[in-house]
Formats: sequence, structure tokens, C-alpha cells
Amino acid sequence: FFLVDHLHVMTRQKSRVPTSGITRETFCHICHISSGTSRRKFANCTKCSAIVCKPCVENTGAYWSSVQRQRDWTCQKCLGTCPCKKCFQASGPAVFSDLR
Repeated sequence: FFLVDHLHVMTRQKSRVPTSGITRETFCHICHISSGTSRRKFANCTKCSAIVCKPCVENTGAYWSSVQRQRDWTCQKCLGTCPCKKCFQASGPAVFSDLR
């Protein structure tokens, strides 16, 4: 998204929050709900900057309690099974045919 104001060009970038050396996203990768305004709990992926909210974790078939106990949790995006629109379109429906 670009805003042009005379000679100034500004770009809108994703908001990120630094967390222990990793710059974390501030919204759920799957449903895009904001971690700043939501009361939901979020899981942090240890391989990328994505966070995933509790309802989205549970909708993918994982148990929230087991995700919270894992020290090295890998999100669906990194596993290649992310159900979000962007990842689904990038990978194609063939990846998800076994899951249905």
C-alpha cells in the first residue's frame, strides 16, 4: 500500500514486536486477529516470526495444552500445512487433499 504526498512516498509495513531476539508478528498468521486488541492466547513459532491464536491452533487439529508444553513448536506455515488463504493459494489444493 503506497501513499504519495507530493514528493514523499510512504509504505505501510506489518507491525512487529521484538521478542528475545526474534521480531514477532503482532497478529495471528491464520485469522489475522491482532494480539494487541484481542484477549486470545497466542503460540509463538520457534522457526519463524509467526504467531497463531488458540482457536486457529485448535482448528488445525492440535491440542492447545500440548502446544503450550512444547519448547520448540513449529507453526503450520513452516510445516507446509497452513490453512490460511495466502499459504493455500501458494501451495495449491493438492497439499490439502489428504487432510479432507
